Amino acid sequence: MNNISYPIMAFDDSDPMIYVYKKNFLISTKNLIGEYKNLSVIDSSGVEYKIKKAEFEKGKGFSLLYLKKMIKVKIILQQPSSEISLSDLKIRIMNKVKLKPKFWLPVDTIEGIQEMVDKAKTYKELILIFR
Repeated sequence: MNNISYPIMAFDDSDPMIYVYKKNFLISTKNLIGEYKNLSVIDSSGVEYKIKKAEFEKGKGFSLLYLKKMIKVKIILQQPSSEISLSDLKIRIMNKVKLKPKFWLPVDTIEGIQEMVDKAKTYKELILIFR
């Protein structure tokens, strides 16, 4: 995972969420490690990866927010990776957002999110909209 430029975004087509990680992957319990499989990960340089599998790496303490033990996850990526253009990523994100507009209302309206996405000039700016 040394090649990944943080921050990164991760998502799959069956989940309305877009996950943003600034440093590394953390997960709440060991039971959820399988949830990472087949996620698309796009780093801040525009490289897209698929996660092959995730493994427990080490404990990270107790989360007062989630009231659970947090663990650090070691990610094994599928090869090869590919690049995605910024404009294609913007389209992909907005297609995802438009599938469940009510889910995104706490962030903004669809039009507001579209405006923020359109204004992003770099992958990093685009990723950090969804942190």
